[in-house]
Amino acid sequence: MGGFRLDKIGEWETAENEMGMSARMPELMIGLVAVATSPASTLLAMPGRQAGHVQLVSLPPCQPPAATSSSSHPQYRSPIILAHNHPLSTLACTANGSHVLTTSERGTLLRVWDTSRGRLERELRRGVDRADMWGVKFEDEVMEGDKARKGGMVVGWSDKGTIHVWEGEKAGESSKP
Repeated sequence: MGGFRLDKIGEWETAENEMGMSARMPELMIGLVAVATSPASTLLAMPGRQAGHVQLVSLPPCQPPAATSSSSHPQYRSPIILAHNHPLSTLACTANGSHVLTTSERGTLLRVWDTSRGRLERELRRGVDRADMWGVKFEDEVMEGDKARKGGMVVGWSDKGTIHVWEGEKAGESSKP
């Protein structure tokens, strides 16, 4: 067989999380995880051992088949983020792993976390009524001419029949959609 090899890197315990196991489509059995996808990013985010917590794991960087150099991967100041008081319902991360976006089963708040410091960067209100959050996403980097700028928008969608979009804040602006 040619060239495709997988090695187990690790195994991590998480809290029981019905929302993360695709309660809407149990046949899919999709777990609640987020993985940074840009080259040299190593973040794996998943539910922690307690409801509402997020666990940050530094994975070894993927090397191209010909590469032999070893590079260090980031360490997180706090490998556990106490994100919500209720179980997580959605989890997303930026492509470079610098931030994680979370919602809980209440569905009223989206929280943006800085993974390097383990601190809350922004809290975005979706509404006051409970909602089943179906997904959240960060805008990817945007090319402006020759330069890439950090994506500034966050989107969240739920069973309420609405999609909420937030743009990066400037001084004095509200974080409401």
